[in-house]
Amino acid sequence: MKTKHFVFCLSLVVVFSSLPNSVSAQGRGLGDLLKGYLDSDVVKNLLSPEYLGKVLTDLTSQLPQPLPAFAQNYKDAIIKAVVSQLNNTDQITTALNNAVPDVSKVGEQIIPLLASQGTAVADLVQSLTSGAGTGGGNPLAVLQNVDWDSLVQVALPSALNAVLQPISGYCAIDISYMLQGLVKTEGWALQMLDAFGKPNTGLLFGDTQWLGQYEQCLRVEAKIANSKISIPTGGGNHSFHGDYCKLSMPVPPALFAGAIDDGQEKVGDVADTVKLALGMCLPASCSSQDVNQIVKVLMNLTNAQDLAAGTTVVCDQDKRPDLSTDTRAQVCIAVLSVFGLVILVGTLLEGLGIDKTLTTAYAKKANESEVNKRRELGGTDNKAFVSEENHIEMTVVDNGVQKHGEANGDVTKHSMQTNGTAGKTKAAESAQQKTSKDPKAPLAIRLLTSFSLYSSLPRLLDTHQGRGAITCLNGIRVLSIGWVVLGHSYSYMVSTIGVFAANPLFAWDESTRFSFIAVTNAFFSVDSFFLLSGVLVAYLFLKQLTKQHGVRCKTMVLYYIHRYLRLSPIYFMLLFIYVTLKDYMGRGPLWRETGYDAEQCRNNWWTNILYINNFVFAKEACMSWCWYIDNDIQFYIVAPLFMLPLYWKPVVGLVILLLGLIANIIESYFTLAGLKAHSFFLGDDFYYHYYIIPWCRIGPYLIGLLVGFLLNKTQCKIKMNKYFVALGWIVSIACCTLLVFVKYDDVKNGPWSKEGSIMYEIISKPMWGFALGWIIIACATGHGVM
Repeated sequence: MKTKHFVFCLSLVVVFSSLPNSVSAQGRGLGDLLKGYLDSDVVKNLLSPEYLGKVLTDLTSQLPQPLPAFAQNYKDAIIKAVVSQLNNTDQITTALNNAVPDVSKVGEQIIPLLASQGTAVADLVQSLTSGAGTGGGNPLAVLQNVDWDSLVQVALPSALNAVLQPISGYCAIDISYMLQGLVKTEGWALQMLDAFGKPNTGLLFGDTQWLGQYEQCLRVEAKIANSKISIPTGGGNHSFHGDYCKLSMPVPPALFAGAIDDGQEKVGDVADTVKLALGMCLPASCSSQDVNQIVKVLMNLTNAQDLAAGTTVVCDQDKRPDLSTDTRAQVCIAVLSVFGLVILVGTLLEGLGIDKTLTTAYAKKANESEVNKRRELGGTDNKAFVSEENHIEMTVVDNGVQKHGEANGDVTKHSMQTNGTAGKTKAAESAQQKTSKDPKAPLAIRLLTSFSLYSSLPRLLDTHQGRGAITCLNGIRVLSIGWVVLGHSYSYMVSTIGVFAANPLFAWDESTRFSFIAVTNAFFSVDSFFLLSGVLVAYLFLKQLTKQHGVRCKTMVLYYIHRYLRLSPIYFMLLFIYVTLKDYMGRGPLWRETGYDAEQCRNNWWTNILYINNFVFAKEACMSWCWYIDNDIQFYIVAPLFMLPLYWKPVVGLVILLLGLIANIIESYFTLAGLKAHSFFLGDDFYYHYYIIPWCRIGPYLIGLLVGFLLNKTQCKIKMNKYFVALGWIVSIACCTLLVFVKYDDVKNGPWSKEGSIMYEIISKPMWGFALGWIIIACATGHGVM
């Protein structure tokens, strides 16, 4: 009887939704029926502060510490809140009436189930219905004879369905078992409750990520013996597993108003991105649609309709892919397996020397075939064409290196027996020259060993710099990629503030520090790569033209084909893997939170293959971060329009370069002028209409072409006065530093005007290109150390 007081209070609502046809319940809504019982003398006595205190004490005494102590310390506050809520039930009554307008019809659905409880339930129902709203009746007289476990098992799912609207499958049944398990302090039920997310400290500092315990929830297995509900064809043992569901709900801006003192605009910016994330552990029979329906009803009951529009729930089972039915993923795995097998076989062939043994055997066979042909051509007098007696050696050369006496390059000795005539001797010498050429392995062996890690890894990891290499580019490349990673790591967190960050307000404040501007204004790192790309393209292309003394059609054709084939295979393979296997590469409460673009990849993958997804269906792009590759390819395509004039007529080429740079600045100005001022740097308009558009980003690339032209023209040999060199270094470093940290004024003293932002944007990129270009020229020509 320790929990029967609580069960009775719970069962009042349970029985209300499952009453049979009676005079008092006929045509009455669930809310009216509930209000009638709450107004009765018996229920008022049961809901008195004294009785509720006793119920609370009995209930919490069975729970593990510190819950009982917590309940006792806050007992008065809890009871006061309950009584206050019960005294203001108009809204709940209306909602319940809307949900269940006629209780008698709900009761008709479970009369057969209630019948299994015998006369005790019938007496209880009769007692309750006869006294509803009249103050009469005494249900306590029959409470001792009721099988409460069976009653709750039968009635609670129907009550939940009635209140929460129809939910699919056995969701309501399993939730009712979960509630009963909590009342009985079942271990599995307490694990589900423990796996729920709970408020953390620092709520007003933006910590709204109450994710709970994902793995603990998925490991829960509930086992219910002697179930009274037909699942699916009669009572018996029943079981279900836990499933993790994550609720995301917008947070009211007023919550942070006291924590941010930099103006209402900043409060709104933060609140617009911060969402309350609550991890919930529910039965696996409940789908995302079921839980969303439950949350929607609860929000309506608690007058939180304004938050319902932005509230979503996603359960783990609904985002868990099924590999057995995913044909695309199976095909991708098969392709990768074939590649893996080829790499393994090729590595073993080369690593164990099998390829060279096969090459030697193949070469011997080829030599014998050639000798036989010579015999036929030389007539019958050359029957003794090959003999061991004369020992005229014909050495098999492996991989271009002559090896004597080795297993992988065995020296095959062939002797020619002459018949005393000079003509036959010449034939033998010709045969010797023919068969002593470098042997080649069979095509299949060469194809397999081309994938061998034995020779590929050393080449990939080789740090040797070829003659004429511009080594300073490597240092700039390393620093720039580190800057890219640093900037994107923090900017991604700030742009998704309140989604992944446990302390978003702290992150927001940190982003306004002077030193942090180097992180938030890391956009120049991308311009550095555009500059480096232009330098290398111009330097190598013009060097090739100089070497072959002019422009050839073959050179231009290979210029484009080589670039496409160099990038495309690995890029397309990554695209294939991303589209088909990304869903299988992770799990957890934050997995697939943002950036998932399966639908875009399914529809627009072809724009990636053509390298145009930065301006064709850009908002629905697959792997949208590949915009940089697209820009680089597009710049590479148009680069000969500037490099060929530089080769033929340098002055004309320089004029064309200057005109291209001016056109870039003008186009950038008009593009930015058409954007909204507040969308700069963070808005979608800025990103899609300016940041990833090639004609707005080509400026640093053109400067790179100029730098590459100068280095090729001078053969990296430029004499400069040491004072001029020192001045150049000072100006370039000061320029780079100023361009980065001048944005602190925008953060500290308020946003710049639209005109100021536009001027900064269109001037800063060419200035960055010229400053970094000077550093490259100085280092490449021996002026890197003052």
